[in-house]
Amino acid sequence: MPNLIESVFIYGNATMIGKLRFFVQAVVTAEGVIATILFSILFALLYIVRFDKGSGAYRVFLTVSCAHGFMLSTMLIPLNFLHLIRNGDFVNIAFGFGTDFIAPENFRIPFLIFTNLVSYSWELVPTASVLQYIALTMPKMSLSYRLCLAYAWPVIAFVINYLYLPYFIPAPAYREVLARNSRDFYKIHDHERVYVYGFPFLPKPENGDISAIDVAIKFAAPTYSVSYGLFLFNVFRIRKNLTVYGVRLSSRTLKMQKQFFRTQLTQGLSPLIVLSVPFSIFFTVTILGYNLNHFSIIYSFALWFTPIVQALVMLSYIKATLNKQMNGGTVHNLTKTSVSQPQ
Repeated sequence: MPNLIESVFIYGNATMIGKLRFFVQAVVTAEGVIATILFSILFALLYIVRFDKGSGAYRVFLTVSCAHGFMLSTMLIPLNFLHLIRNGDFVNIAFGFGTDFIAPENFRIPFLIFTNLVSYSWELVPTASVLQYIALTMPKMSLSYRLCLAYAWPVIAFVINYLYLPYFIPAPAYREVLARNSRDFYKIHDHERVYVYGFPFLPKPENGDISAIDVAIKFAAPTYSVSYGLFLFNVFRIRKNLTVYGVRLSSRTLKMQKQFFRTQLTQGLSPLIVLSVPFSIFFTVTILGYNLNHFSIIYSFALWFTPIVQALVMLSYIKATLNKQMNGGTVHNLTKTSVSQPQ
């Protein structure tokens, strides 16, 4: 496994700062700022909304989702993580203003945190569907057990991330190759501190034969598949419970359950839709070995747009909840159900 400390690399040698780089950094920073503002508003609204005891699990889910999006967005602003797919390499580059305050030997910490947060964009997807399925089928289960079941997969995924994310760190013999490609493309100024990590698409001895194929097969594809497999399984089961299986609910509770179902369905599918662009690019290039050059920007823009979409989805749900609250009462207990399922 690559050495996480020694592989951090600082470089810079270009004579000018490219206009492309300014444009890309401006857009990525704007995406981070917008998402941070939206999640800050969400935190404030979650404090305002009155949840009853029966809806505590949903409040925990919304709070965790907000915390995840907020941390990802705030780290994106100073670090400006960008991507480059060129000359058979997949490169992650951090050269925002925040890199000036991080020593080389300490950059492994924000790198691991940020990359884990990115992975959690799809690894947290099943949690809401698990919580709603439990509320419909096992309404007497305690809050602690519900949360343990809902967040069991994210905990397992964290362990997987810990094992395989160091593969993103290039071997010392290969990091200069990635640095040269990044420097030439983004025209990095010689006095700027920049960190780079990544891997070739095909195995190369100078990188310890670690490649994008290893990352795709051992990390990205399994976690992505399990996350959305669990999500889709629960979604279909919830839909049956709300319709075919005849869960007996009061009209108000049924309406709230359907509203939350639509919210978590939209929030769960949004990363799938938005991330389909960068993931399709990643896997296609891995197989065919294409150079995307300027089209690498699409990967970054789509990836960092996901938190904005998720924040907007949660805001729409909270707004609807507040509107009901203004008409009187707290958020209705979503767990008082009577289940009647076919044998």
